[in-house]
Amino acid sequence: MIPAIRKATAGDLDAMHLIESEGQARWTRRQFEDELGLSFSDMWVIDDGGAVTAFAVTWTVADEIQLNNIGVRRGLRRRGLASMLMDHIIRTARGRGGTRLRACSTGPTGSPRAGDGSGTTTGSMLY
Repeated sequence: MIPAIRKATAGDLDAMHLIESEGQARWTRRQFEDELGLSFSDMWVIDDGGAVTAFAVTWTVADEIQLNNIGVRRGLRRRGLASMLMDHIIRTARGRGGTRLRACSTGPTGSPRAGDGSGTTTGSMLY
């Protein structure tokens, strides 16, 4: 079966949190749950035969898509799953009139990773 990208549902939250815990574990399960209720938030998963193998969380703000979180199951990394998600996010954003992608990252404990002292690193690109 070919993995499919689809919108996340409440039934995916445990799998998404498990993937998060295999990485830097910055988000709690509750944070994922809260995202489901935000009109400007999209949560995408790769579904491989009923198993969630990767996820991404984005916000749409005007013509900008903000990538807030992305994760892949530890044993499935380096196989192009995150690239599949990013391609999907960019295609979807273009279809909605988006022109810019911004990636945001917070250090594992909220500590700054770069310069401004806010605890958030951002970068953006036009697509």
